[in-house]
Amino acid sequence: MNIKTFLFSSSKIGIILGIITIIYSVLLYILDVNIFNISFSIINVLLALFLISFLFFVGGKRYRNNIMKGYMNYGQAFLYCIFAGAIAGIISSLYNYVFYEFIVSPDYISNMINSYMLDLERLKVPQETLDNTYKTFQEQKNLQPYERGLYDFVSVFLGSAIVSLIVSIFIKRKKHIFDKQ
Repeated sequence: MNIKTFLFSSSKIGIILGIITIIYSVLLYILDVNIFNISFSIINVLLALFLISFLFFVGGKRYRNNIMKGYMNYGQAFLYCIFAGAIAGIISSLYNYVFYEFIVSPDYISNMINSYMLDLERLKVPQETLDNTYKTFQEQKNLQPYERGLYDFVSVFLGSAIVSLIVSIFIKRKKHIFDKQ
């Protein structure tokens, strides 16, 4: 496996995923979507899982077929996907840092959190759960910029790692003993 080709190909998928994430985030902001809405959160997670899985699969399969002569073991497929996820995580973290530090008004997140908390109250969530949820949001909101960036990176990276474990099963292809070298 040529490391330069590997890094270029997986980086390309990571960059595409990072750019799509940025465009999606900007659209949500422009459309004033409450990102903390419970229904939206579920749809958002499912959409993200689909998008990550699709890009990892398409990129990994192309790499396997075009560069690896049609064969790739599970470890190679996993590394391909996880590296793409790391690149997407870096791009997402940098974007989020700039977005939340320099573009969005300080009240933006507070208003979203308050709206979410009202949704939880309407659902008759126990007060202790409400208090814990609010405390968690406040802790995350008060993170230093570098802490928030690290948190964003780790979140994207861990999500990508989980998806990579699954998608790699479908990318890998063993060389059969009767196949020509």
